[in-house]
Amino acid sequence: MSHMRKSRFFPCPADVLREYAERPVRNALPALPEEPEDKTPRLGSLVLDAFRGNPEARAAVESMRQRTERVMQ
Repeated sequence: MSHMRKSRFFPCPADVLREYAERPVRNALPALPEEPEDKTPRLGSLVLDAFRGNPEARAAVESMRQRTERVMQ
């Protein structure tokens, strides 16, 4: 953008690199502290087993769904 303000010609690669090198450096904002998410280990394989008809996996997925439903209410 700043090249367009300075020149009436289309920028060549050297112009683009120069503009990149001259741009002001932005300080990265620190991440906000957050509690780690509760993750279910091997959730993907559990859901896949439930889709394939494994009754134990279906029961586990259903219990997780009901727990989540209670939390959301």
